[in-house]
Amino acid sequence: MPSQFALGAVLGLLCFGSLTAQTYIVDVNVGPGHHFQQIRGALSQVPDGATLIVRAGDYAQFSITNRSINIFCEPGVKVAVPYPLGVPIRDVAAGQRVVIRGLQVLESHSVFDVQNCAGEVLLENIAHSPPSAGPGIGNQVALVYRSDQVVIRNCNFGGALSIVDSEAVVEGCVIRGSDARDHFGQLTPALPGIMSLNSTGYPGVLRVVDCDVRGGAALQHMPGSAPAPALSLSYGTGHLLGDTILTAGDPNGHAPAAAIGGLYGHANPSVLRMDPSVTLVTTASPAIHPAVQTTATPLLHVTSQSANLGGSITAEAHGPDGTLVILVVGLPGPPIAFPGIDGDFWLDPTISAWAALGTIQQGAPIPGSATIPNDPGFRGLIIGWQSLGTLNGFTTSNPSWALVY
Repeated sequence: MPSQFALGAVLGLLCFGSLTAQTYIVDVNVGPGHHFQQIRGALSQVPDGATLIVRAGDYAQFSITNRSINIFCEPGVKVAVPYPLGVPIRDVAAGQRVVIRGLQVLESHSVFDVQNCAGEVLLENIAHSPPSAGPGIGNQVALVYRSDQVVIRNCNFGGALSIVDSEAVVEGCVIRGSDARDHFGQLTPALPGIMSLNSTGYPGVLRVVDCDVRGGAALQHMPGSAPAPALSLSYGTGHLLGDTILTAGDPNGHAPAAAIGGLYGHANPSVLRMDPSVTLVTTASPAIHPAVQTTATPLLHVTSQSANLGGSITAEAHGPDGTLVILVVGLPGPPIAFPGIDGDFWLDPTISAWAALGTIQQGAPIPGSATIPNDPGFRGLIIGWQSLGTLNGFTTSNPSWALVY
């Protein structure tokens, strides 16, 4: 039962905070109406919270530190990132927000380096391909380190994504771990598609939703080479949701790897919740490293679709048949735990409302939608979706952030 009144009320409240952002055009080809020629030049001059529309072209590396910014890239925007750095996103404070959409980082060793961010970071529709040769082949291509709210959506990474001591959601992504390589006689080992590590005292949950993740392949005829798992979960907590597929790397004549790897010897165990809809692809037995404490159980999950100005943002709440589900929409906020509810809410309780209510039957999800006014002031708005359901008591789904671009 959708509630258009609730959605309209939320959008009405959101507009008061969203219509003040200033928009600037970045065009390396100095086309009509441009304000800046380089992204990094714009970042040094535009006010906090501004929106950059970046036109097609090849751009220099840039960095973001302790500020809010929206960067929307039109098709054909490419950034060259020198080894070993990614695009640094650092020290985004609570209450600040960084959004980057549509960027291509091709033939580069690294994509992003997100560190020490208490505020919200959303990376959407980022495409990456690794170089075919050179130093650093096989290293991680994206790092999220000690950050509180990072959402990575609909991205394609040709190398390992590392999540360290962070709260992160990875939704709708294709990630290929780095293959093992022979670099002048030195073996560079294969890496998983996603590596998650939590140190003592730094709790964090990694949520992987509707992703296709593959581990790196072993190097044939190279002694000591081994394939990598699709996911390595070390001393942290992971939730695998929806139609996620985890495929171990190709053994290429070596012993196969588990689809999910782990490590022994730490005070904090690796804890994994996995929906039965998740697929593990490996010839290894067991398919999950014994150090990972795994519970296979039905879980709630939410997916959403971003939209252009004047379009409709949509969301779907999924779960097992017979589950009563409330789909909630609102402005993203810091994670909040409520007594008696398993899981955190990533929504601002003062600017959120229920969007739909229903019982899941025959696998059909509960839908929700929001029509976005065709007003440039709404560009950069993030609409958060999350569900609450009666599944072994009250439990929350993953958060899903849809973007107005």
